[in-house]
Amino acid sequence: MRKKLLTILSVALLVQFLTVSCTKETQDRKEAQDGGNSETNLVISLDTDNMEFTAENGTKSFNIKSNTSWKLLSNADWCQVSPSSGSNNGIATVRVSMNTLPETRTATVLVVSEAGVPTITITQSGVETLSLDASTMEFASGSGSKILRISSNTSWAVSSDCSWCSISPTSGNGDGNVTVSVDENTSTTSRTATITVESASISHTLAVMQDSATPTPSFGQDRTFTVGGVTFKMIAVEGGTFTMGATSEQGSDAYKNEKPIHSVTLSNYYIGQMEVTQGLWVAVMGGEPYPNSGWAEWNSTDGLGNNYPAYHISFENSEGFIGRLNKMTGENFRMLTEAEWEFAARGGNKSRGYKYAGSNYINEVAWYADNSSNTTHIVGTKLANELGIYDMSGNVWEWCSDTYDSYTSNPQINPTNYRYGDTAVRRGGCFSSIGRGCRVSCREFTFEWDAHFAQVGLRLALEY
Repeated sequence: MRKKLLTILSVALLVQFLTVSCTKETQDRKEAQDGGNSETNLVISLDTDNMEFTAENGTKSFNIKSNTSWKLLSNADWCQVSPSSGSNNGIATVRVSMNTLPETRTATVLVVSEAGVPTITITQSGVETLSLDASTMEFASGSGSKILRISSNTSWAVSSDCSWCSISPTSGNGDGNVTVSVDENTSTTSRTATITVESASISHTLAVMQDSATPTPSFGQDRTFTVGGVTFKMIAVEGGTFTMGATSEQGSDAYKNEKPIHSVTLSNYYIGQMEVTQGLWVAVMGGEPYPNSGWAEWNSTDGLGNNYPAYHISFENSEGFIGRLNKMTGENFRMLTEAEWEFAARGGNKSRGYKYAGSNYINEVAWYADNSSNTTHIVGTKLANELGIYDMSGNVWEWCSDTYDSYTSNPQINPTNYRYGDTAVRRGGCFSSIGRGCRVSCREFTFEWDAHFAQVGLRLALEY
């Protein structure tokens, strides 16, 4: 019996030991598992990975989700973060100071913890810039366009307060060009429009001023123009009918190509009071026709100075000069026809029938071979003719727009004879001509339109 009791007690003790051992092993295993996962269970995350600010002072916040401690760091002085540290979940604040530069800048905010180092990129735009290359634009009365240049680092819009002044494009971003266009002003008063260029925070204005329409002067009034600081006058020539060619006062000096005489009727026009001067040529063209060319340069031997006639200009040079002059003035200058040249040289409707332009005595009105010392002279230093025009005899030959042809006896009205590239007519004689070559009916010609000589210049005509 006693032995049986001891056996039962031993079994009970063994069961208790095994139970305690299993329980401890289970607890140890659980603790080991918990201890092995303690670091991987630390977490930290942010609700954003970037923040954007304008150029102004600014503040924004972000949320931190964590179960561990953390520190906040910024790599830029202009970007401050608070608080500097914390633990578990929290809210952090980013403060940026004003960006006074036009360039965008960036900073990095770091959230340092045992669970990781997430970052936020901070971007702050530069201060807006917007400038124009002009504050005013001036236009003549005719329609026209000009370019306005905009410098900017942001988007902008352009508007005009007047329908006659338009712009294109009306918006843009960054640097750009805007075309400002105006319609023709047909009124007798000048006008002004305002163009506004604005971004989100900057606005600039441009004043667009347009001249009034120039009233057409009543015929009979001479007209004066100033181009590049050089002033010149155009003489009104009232139209009329005259006999062209070898009229009786020309006598035996007349050449065969001045015959037969014939009747010509012309409309009103204007003619240059003087030959085109070197000063006017440079004001229009920016320089002489053949600079640095040696023999073809203007020089003191052939006459040099603003008030000397322009020479060494070809027929083609003359067309280029007139084209540019018309763009500068908005007028319709051109070469004289051969008939217009002779009518004006004879004195127009005021003609007294002189052999030369303004006199029967050549020395009174012309620089020619016998008195010029073989050089050009300042324009207007001899007597004018009946219309107040100078140097139509002598000094330099003057190109006409007509191609050279033989005369016929048929009457003509406003005759023209322009054929491109054909033989070009020149009139009036020059400083090296004999007297016979300076008569009002004398005709000369040149085969090449690009030919140029020290003896040949130009006189302007202007449409009425």
